Parts: sequence; C-alpha cells; structure tokens
Amino acid sequence: MLKNIKSRNILGIASDTDAFLLYQEVLPCAETVREFVIKNDDRLAILEDMLDDAVDDEVEEICNEIAEVESLISDERNLIGALSRFGVELFIDTPMSELSGGERKRVGLSIAALINPSILLLDEPTNHLDIKGIGQLISFINSVNSTTAVVIVSHNRDLIDEVCSDVTEMKNKKVRSDEERWPE
Repeated sequence: MLKNIKSRNILGIASDTDAFLLYQEVLPCAETVREFVIKNDDRLAILEDMLDDAVDDEVEEICNEIAEVESLISDERNLIGALSRFGVELFIDTPMSELSGGERKRVGLSIAALINPSILLLDEPTNHLDIKGIGQLISFINSVNSTTAVVIVSHNRDLIDEVCSDVTEMKNKKVRSDEERWPE
C-alpha cells in the first residue's frame, strides 16, 4: 500500500505530489551519508517530469522551483541541520555501510526532515531505533508541517497513541476505525 501511495498509483493523488517513503530498514550501501541523502531527494525528478509536460506559462514557475530545490540541496547547512536533528551529522562523509541499522534509520528520517514532503510514509519507523531515537522520531512527527499527511504502518501501539490523530487498524482481515482503538 505505501509503495502505491509513494508512486502515486492511488486515485486522487496528483502526479506532482511529493511523497517520501521510509522503509522498515534503510539498507547499507557504499554511498556516503551525504550522497545517500541527495540521491533520495526526488523533488528534482518530480519537477523535471512536470517540466516535460508544462505549457508555456508554467515553464518559468517550474524552472524557478527547480532552482530553489537545487539551492536547498546544495546548501550544506540544510543537510547538516537535518542530520543534526537526529544526531547523525558527524557521519556526513561516512559510507552508509559502516552505520548501524539505527543510524541508517536516523539518516532516513533526516531525509524526510530535509525534503518536508506533502506525504510522509513511515513503515515500521521504530525499527532499529533506541529510546533516544524513538523520542526524536516522535518529536519529528509531532512537528511536521500541518499540510503534510503522515501515514504510519506500525505494530508499536505506544507510538501510534503518541502521534496519531486517526487510526485504522487492520487485524485478522478486519478493518476497525479509530472509535474502536485497541479493542481486545
């Protein structure tokens, strides 16, 4: 489901809507943290796709947005600020393969903070996080822009109770709405 939302394959999600999906596990790779963050910011790809389909009066506006995103990406202060929020700024030039699962998860959360997507998709976001990391996650989710839709898939009921205003539980092929939260 989250992959379909991310790829905007669900009716009603505009093709130019930016969505960020943080998977259960951020896999190790040879890229440095800096390279990984920049690679996983897909705002430019969305804008470039929009530019391909733009009519004359939209081209200048989209080009201005592209320049703004490029400026944000290239500004090291933005990157370090996002990484600092989750305590991983010292790893900026470290290969992702040298980080623990929790550190890689924090880098993933840093990407979400940096790009501030319209839709934030979190798949088991507490996986690999210690107590401090879970606190940072909760603080981040609670501070997300009010225009951002946050969708969380989690077995962690404490997290859900802490950050979710609306809950839909799927269990044993049954769907329950928020009014019936956590019936036994």
